[in-house]
Amino acid sequence: MTITPAGAVRHRLGPDETLPDDEIESIAIDLDAAVSRFRELVERAHRNGLRIVLTRDGEEIAAILPAEHLHWMEEFEDRRDSKLADRALEEAERDGTILWERVKAELDAEARQ
Repeated sequence: MTITPAGAVRHRLGPDETLPDDEIESIAIDLDAAVSRFRELVERAHRNGLRIVLTRDGEEIAAILPAEHLHWMEEFEDRRDSKLADRALEEAERDGTILWERVKAELDAEARQ
């Protein structure tokens, strides 16, 4: 097993090793080893909800995950973006705004210095 930067535990899968999907949430596998097992890994993600992290030289570089997980992430991002936009509007109403022409002139003046 390896500890990821986020602190979650992943099982490291060797080139020919298989772990039961009902015992784990995610695995890490080297990209070179994953190439010959791509269809299998995609099916495991799709059917069993397994997250597969692809690594290169021990570094996590990409992931195969169920489409449902992607949709959750997109929904989360949309909600977060909406909250940030609401906060920005509240701030603009509270503190006022600055005309773009003024901001641009200040940036141009800084660039000339």
